Amino acid sequence: MKYLLTFLSLIFLANALSAREDKLKITPLHEILGMSYPGNTPLYGQHFVFPYDVYKAFFDADREEMILLLKMPEKRTTFVERGYLLVIDLKTSAIKWSRSAVAFNMAQSRSDILLWGQGPAICYDKNTGDKLWKRPATNIAYVDKVRDMAYSTDVDAIDLKTGKRKWHYEHYGRGYWESVNYPDDTTMIVSCTGGIMGINTGTGKGWQYAVSDAKADALPLAAAAAGIGIGLLTGFMFVPVGGGNPKQGMRSQLLLEDKDLFLANRKKIARIDYTSGLKLWETALPNTTSKSALSSYKANIIMVNKGVADRESGAVVLSGTPYIASFTRDSGKQNYFFNITGHGPVFREYLSNDTLSLLFARHIIKYNAATGRQIFSKTIELSDTNVFYTDYVDGSQLYLPDDTGNFASLAGLYPASEFLNTNADTVIIYNQRSEEPGYVRKNEILSEYDSVAGIHLLVDHQSMVVMKNNKKLASIALTPYANCDGKRICFIHDNSLYIVDLTSLLQK
Repeated sequence: MKYLLTFLSLIFLANALSAREDKLKITPLHEILGMSYPGNTPLYGQHFVFPYDVYKAFFDADREEMILLLKMPEKRTTFVERGYLLVIDLKTSAIKWSRSAVAFNMAQSRSDILLWGQGPAICYDKNTGDKLWKRPATNIAYVDKVRDMAYSTDVDAIDLKTGKRKWHYEHYGRGYWESVNYPDDTTMIVSCTGGIMGINTGTGKGWQYAVSDAKADALPLAAAAAGIGIGLLTGFMFVPVGGGNPKQGMRSQLLLEDKDLFLANRKKIARIDYTSGLKLWETALPNTTSKSALSSYKANIIMVNKGVADRESGAVVLSGTPYIASFTRDSGKQNYFFNITGHGPVFREYLSNDTLSLLFARHIIKYNAATGRQIFSKTIELSDTNVFYTDYVDGSQLYLPDDTGNFASLAGLYPASEFLNTNADTVIIYNQRSEEPGYVRKNEILSEYDSVAGIHLLVDHQSMVVMKNNKKLASIALTPYANCDGKRICFIHDNSLYIVDLTSLLQK
């Protein structure tokens, strides 16, 4: 009986906490947050200090509001997680409304805010904070902000205005939704564990296309390149030899073109009418196929097989053999097929005009996209044997300071060049006309974090630079960045929100 009473008391306490509607009353501090130029004058901003850390944040540019979900640190929690949901009016720097929260998955639509998690799903009116509805625990997979609809992993369509189920779609798979696309006003294409679904959002009727990815002959990606040790592949995770077999990720992304979608898995590439689910053609692929990328090129589909696969744990492993192939869009006829050996997996592919570029750990190969003919191949020897390429980067979004105190982009400084990120502290500048690559240290580079209404926000690891027309307007000693609407910048750091008004800067 004692244990029963204790258990009932805990339930009562949990319900009491979840029912509380605590109101936050916080007056922001007026602080110097940076310097404005020219003149080196102090730049002031508003600083909110909350009782808990900011767990999630959404920026509503249309309403000029910031939606924050605060969560008590784990070391301070009891058996019930708790925090606050609040909306800040950025025009007045005041809390518009706040509510206590015990669920910490959050999504927003145009007019509503949805919370779900351990307890029931609750929807709030974004303008007033009024509770619109509450329904039993629901695992939300996706929220359609435009149509005010939420979809569960069991494919229940929930009207965010009422909380009522609009329809249910029976499907073969359960689990994570990888991507959602809306090719037209009434069709939703969902890529999830096990396959693809095409659903009419009005009726809930649709089609399914099964994808079987499982394959048992994968090796750890640590063996990707000779001389490169475990742990150096920035952006990848490693698992011990003998980890679980890959169950997904041994396929391409969805490629939507007109009324069709294209998809490749380890056995076949297919063209599907996305409105009906009708399979227009399928073409068999070799058993060396793994994770791949599809691109549209004129009347063809270009496929790059990367030679890797994803484990359920999120790790990346070697699998299959890299190759490139081309298929006629209308018939699925294979135009060409070429294996690529000796360079390890493909780290990045890039199709521009008539050229397909592939980036490997130490190698660049370019092909004529129409014929598959190799037109360029270069192994670039780097001074450090542990350094290798990981990605192409956009030189127009990377900046270096010039002699005037302003900034110039790498693309402007090094025309007709390619910029390659590495796993080390350098960006490689490569021009085909030059024998030796150039190097730029990452700690010298500022990256363009955002560009809004002609304002460019450049960041390094210590600060942010506000630039317009290639002129520096301000330097702000904050980097945890939330968003910019062209009028103000918001920063989030732990339990703080900083708001910097740009109005006076833009009038200079």
